[in-house]
Amino acid sequence: KNQIDDSGCESIAKALKVNSTLSQLDRRENKFSRVGFSAIALALHTNSALAQLHVDDNQIDDDGSMAIAEALKVNKNLTRLDLDANRIGDDGCCAIATALKTNVTLKYLELGDNKIGVIGATAIAEALPTNISLIHLCLRYNFVYEKGCVDLAKMLHTNRTLTHFNLSGNHIGVGGAVALAEVLKHNTALTQLHLTDNGIGPEGGAALAEGLKLNRSIVSLALDSNGIGAVCGDIVQALGPQSRVEVLELYDNNIGIAGAHRIALGLQSNKVLRELDLWSNGISDEGCVAIAVALKSNRTLEHLNLAANKLGDEGC
Repeated sequence: KNQIDDSGCESIAKALKVNSTLSQLDRRENKFSRVGFSAIALALHTNSALAQLHVDDNQIDDDGSMAIAEALKVNKNLTRLDLDANRIGDDGCCAIATALKTNVTLKYLELGDNKIGVIGATAIAEALPTNISLIHLCLRYNFVYEKGCVDLAKMLHTNRTLTHFNLSGNHIGVGGAVALAEVLKHNTALTQLHLTDNGIGPEGGAALAEGLKLNRSIVSLALDSNGIGAVCGDIVQALGPQSRVEVLELYDNNIGIAGAHRIALGLQSNKVLRELDLWSNGISDEGCVAIAVALKSNRTLEHLNLAANKLGDEGC
């Protein structure tokens, strides 16, 4: 970890105004604030080389976000912007969302571990139907809640460029899961969806299973720590002949014996899944034996995590 402060950022900004070769700048985990970052943002109005800017875990806050938003309106080179853990709230997020309506170069945007709420999420949802460049959006561990998730889901019905979406840790609940399940039935662009730690529960899990039955684009799906229970088995069974899901994370969901039997049934016919994470799910010997029997006929699974379950000698 470095300790570059605002004065250091201002020096970097001066260099960026004349530099024509630097393509990536990484200033994560320093101690600069909106003052120093605003200087860097201003330099990006004229800099024609920088493509990636990583400033995770600083103290940029909303004012710094507004400064980078102004840069995004005119900058034609930046393709990746990492702003995780920077105390960014709705005001800063709304400013960035406005910039996304006209920006045509940014592809990767990281806004995780901030203070973004429903207002900020809705602003992004309103910006992305017309955005033609962003393919990766991370909003993990903010405060989007069900309402914000529903608005983002509406956006995903029309957006055709976003392929990676991380909404983990946002308390989207059953309602948010149901809204995203409808997206899965129609969206053909999303390939990676991360919904870890969202309180989805069995009802939300069942809705997602129904959506997956019709989905033909998701390759990686993370549903860890959602209290889905035995319904996890229905999710595995939903990955039928049409499915492209290769990686499925279901750890810490209290799957139990019943869920393990349902997972085993799904694995018997699955022909795509390569990685399955069942860590810490209360699966006992009986459930493990059922899964083991299924593996005799399964020809695609390469990685299976059963750590931290209730396995004895029989299950092993």
